[in-house]
Amino acid sequence: MNNILLSCNQNYYQDWAYWCAKSIQYFNSWINITVHLINSEKVDEIPGVRYVYEETDLSQYKEPVAYYQAARFIKVAELFDSEDLVMSIDCDTVCGRSFDKDEFTTISSQVSVLHHHKADRWLAGLITYGTDDFRQDYRSRLLQCSRERWIYGLDQEILEDLSKDYQFNEIKVGTWMSLGKGNGKFLTLKGSQKTSKKYLQHYNNILKKVKNES
Repeated sequence: MNNILLSCNQNYYQDWAYWCAKSIQYFNSWINITVHLINSEKVDEIPGVRYVYEETDLSQYKEPVAYYQAARFIKVAELFDSEDLVMSIDCDTVCGRSFDKDEFTTISSQVSVLHHHKADRWLAGLITYGTDDFRQDYRSRLLQCSRERWIYGLDQEILEDLSKDYQFNEIKVGTWMSLGKGNGKFLTLKGSQKTSKKYLQHYNNILKKVKNES
């Protein structure tokens, strides 16, 4: 099975993940989409999308935002079988074009990770998990961390540690994922880009077609 996983809270779903899922479904209706929602009431669910609701006590984490960042990397090992091909992406992302099953199979059969185009570091915004122990290992290393270590960026820290033990297939920015602007299959907005007209115009231009067909 070919899968894409999104994970967020209710507000982020309404603002971003809903349209992320709709755009994926619009351009690539063949792929299975799962939305994992944390401490959320029942949302406006998209037909054909699987929803998983989780209630968890975030007060136990030093910085609750760290759990929102890392939840997808815990859940991918819980929600999917080891032979399932899975890609996880940031929710503040929109799918801008179609891709075929062979492309997806090729990249998701390996541990493929987005790599920063300017700095020598891996980015958790797009990851595929292969079919070996990577997904279980990522989950285990996160859950083994003391709650005091759960601060912003913990998911990235653990990802860098994993890169020493696994041979990551590098995903170049602008191919599968563009940051802020570009012609990647996905476009994601980071930080202040989410409120910048300069970058939002690229995001909104893609969504126009999806919204017109919704």
